[in-house]
Amino acid sequence: MNDKKPDEITLRDYFAAKAMQALATDLYATKAGCVFGSDDIARWAYVTADAMLNVREITMPKHPREFNFNVGDKLTHKTEDWGEAIITNIDGGQITIRTHFGREITYMSHFLSEKWNKINQEPPTGE
Repeated sequence: MNDKKPDEITLRDYFAAKAMQALATDLYATKAGCVFGSDDIARWAYVTADAMLNVREITMPKHPREFNFNVGDKLTHKTEDWGEAIITNIDGGQITIRTHFGREITYMSHFLSEKWNKINQEPPTGE
């Protein structure tokens, strides 16, 4: 049971909603003729949300090079690398995720990159 107030949602539900929005408005998916039923959209949205939460939990406050998603030496603290970690955590990097959730993965990648940068900033020296 959700103990939250009616006007509050969990972070998982928020990410799932954003993933659904990204899929529903993705013109590329429409042009490619990809038709998803509502069950498929919801399923993929929550798979994406769970992957985002997993990557966020696994990586904070570690350096991205400590990821274990077989992305290899490409990993830095750049936004694209957070995206690679999310994609790999979802489905091994299959192209379907890149196509349909690229916008949302980019958003979450920015979020993780900014968090990592804040955590790893040098404390002020007072000079």
